[in-house]
Amino acid sequence: MSPDSQLALERLRQPDGAHANALAALVVNDALATPIRDVASPAWLASQLATGLEAATHGTAFRDAVARRLEEAAELWGADDRAPRTWLIPEIDGPLRELLSAEWTPNEALTMRIIDQGVFHDVLKEVLDNSLRRFSQRMRRFDQDRLGGLGKRAKSVGRGLFGNLTEAAEGLVGAVSNELEGAVERRIDDFLAGATTEALKIVARHICDPSHAEAYGELRLDMLDVALDTPVSEWVREAKATHPLEAVDVVIAATRALVSREDFVPAAERRIATLLDAAGDGTLGAWLDEVGLLDAWKSSTTELLAARLRALVQGDPFAQWWEALHAPESAQAD
Repeated sequence: MSPDSQLALERLRQPDGAHANALAALVVNDALATPIRDVASPAWLASQLATGLEAATHGTAFRDAVARRLEEAAELWGADDRAPRTWLIPEIDGPLRELLSAEWTPNEALTMRIIDQGVFHDVLKEVLDNSLRRFSQRMRRFDQDRLGGLGKRAKSVGRGLFGNLTEAAEGLVGAVSNELEGAVERRIDDFLAGATTEALKIVARHICDPSHAEAYGELRLDMLDVALDTPVSEWVREAKATHPLEAVDVVIAATRALVSREDFVPAAERRIATLLDAAGDGTLGAWLDEVGLLDAWKSSTTELLAARLRALVQGDPFAQWWEALHAPESAQAD
């Protein structure tokens, strides 16, 4: 190795890494000044996307990593009694409320198809059944109080006057009461058989009535406030009860099926090309600056690249490559 190339290698290997850092900064600045569509080809980006998803969805490494992150998050946030409102960005509070409170009238037929399900029928049936039976019980108590009081008053007059008439009357009243009770039970069952569907239609009609749109907008805002004011720890307990890892399995399976399709890479390439064409001659730096991420991306990427370069130049493979780079052409040919 010539003295000049040896000196250059030593400078690259200086403890402060100044020259490696400068080289990393050159690479990052060049990338920032490059039009987005020229940073990488759509075909390469699509293939990298497919490779990354393929690697993530096969084997257990990705799932295990997600499981660990979920456990860590549950442990971290499970004891946090602060409300999500604590982290709500003030700038989005107004637009979010405006969005949720917007008067929206859904399609009645679609709404009915959504809520016309067994579980909703069961809920309404239970509500109606309990209400009707409580009403029936109150009527029976009223009936017993009135007729029972009459019988007692008849008895107080004396058996001698009426003989066994009061006992016969009481038997008759009891038989009628039992018959009425049985009839009420049958009528309730008959009524509930068709009433739940009609009740669901009323619910759908109420939801889809334009005159109620404002009220449902207020309902959405109330639900937002409940969500924002409920302690994080309570949300964590609810989330754990839903078995979130099973949802991750569903996403992994869906992603695996999507990536395995023959047209995934070509379709992804076309979509990426469309996005890059829309960017025109805009540079990566201009786009990052527009979204407010330029400084953060530039510093973090430069730091990462510089760290890898500093490690690279210390190794023998780099020294061998460096020596071959500066060797005379005759030596390279040999």
